[in-house]
Amino acid sequence: MPTEFLTDEQEQAYGHYVGPPSTQQLARYFHLDDADQERRDEHGADDAARPTTAWEHAAEIRRIYGYRDFTDPAESFRLVRWLYARAWLSSEQRDQLKELLVVPAGGRRSALDRLRRGPTQPTAVGLVEALRRLSEVRELGVSELDLSGIPGGRLRVLAWYASTTRAQAIQRMLAERGIATLLAFACALQTTAQDDVLDVLDTLLTDLLARVESQERRRRLRTIGDLDVAAVLLRDVGLLVLDLVKPDQASRSEIFNQLLRERIEHAVATVSELARPPKNKQAPEALLSRYSSVRQFVPLLLETITPHAANGGRAVLAAWEFLCRIERMATPPMHEAPLRIVTPAWRRLVVRADRASTDARTPPVCCR
Repeated sequence: MPTEFLTDEQEQAYGHYVGPPSTQQLARYFHLDDADQERRDEHGADDAARPTTAWEHAAEIRRIYGYRDFTDPAESFRLVRWLYARAWLSSEQRDQLKELLVVPAGGRRSALDRLRRGPTQPTAVGLVEALRRLSEVRELGVSELDLSGIPGGRLRVLAWYASTTRAQAIQRMLAERGIATLLAFACALQTTAQDDVLDVLDTLLTDLLARVESQERRRRLRTIGDLDVAAVLLRDVGLLVLDLVKPDQASRSEIFNQLLRERIEHAVATVSELARPPKNKQAPEALLSRYSSVRQFVPLLLETITPHAANGGRAVLAAWEFLCRIERMATPPMHEAPLRIVTPAWRRLVVRADRASTDARTPPVCCR
């Protein structure tokens, strides 16, 4: 449980009693009725020292309150039939679930073993694998089933069992119980598989931005000498311009008498190339050079993920929908691209000089 919102005093007391229980608390929560007193007298004071006491007490609690163990065949059968009554499966869906347990010819793992292993690499290849995994889970066709009448705790228990046990163990189950276990696993995996995709995407883009910023810092360090030379020359030009003793026309003549025009033009070009405006912290040119890496997963990402947004995210959603629309077009209408999300640093790269079109490479990158 996150504790960042707690005060220091609350965090220290978290998971502990803040003090001795009051008399009212003892009377309310630790009161022993006649039946409790009788059971205490039966077990005696030395009962806690015996190694079998915990098992005996657990069995007695189950008996008194009517609890049943999940491994109890009779109770498991009732649970499975209850699931069947609330989740109608077609024969095709049952066959698809059964295929999860089959090891393909020449393979070493079943589809169940492969799907329950989440992505491990925050790379473009890892993201593509995570997207394919999500698509495969969705093809099981369980997303349309109404499981709202089934307690979430029971579904989680079945899904957890399927995610931890061997496929052979599920194959040995009674047919209905095996299908119910696989159904719970497939339903749970739909949510976790999409979460895995978004986690990999977030990590991948964060790492990509970090590498680009590191590359840009190294580039600026290599060119700092050229930038200093250009800045010093332009400083001298500025001092001559600001000299109030000389008239404006004389200042211009003095500048070109002392400094060659070619040197001034070269200094201006150097500053334009190397200096970066304060608002331009993303180094869009360097980020745009990674377009080929981003392109590896963009088509499948657009095809697999359908985002939703509140009013504040409508601009991003419009850009996403535009990318989906132009994905398979040979000549996309880039002049129709929504530009509300484009920052000033990116606009000079996105919008061409004639303002009639945009660069087709930039929308997928500048959306980040």
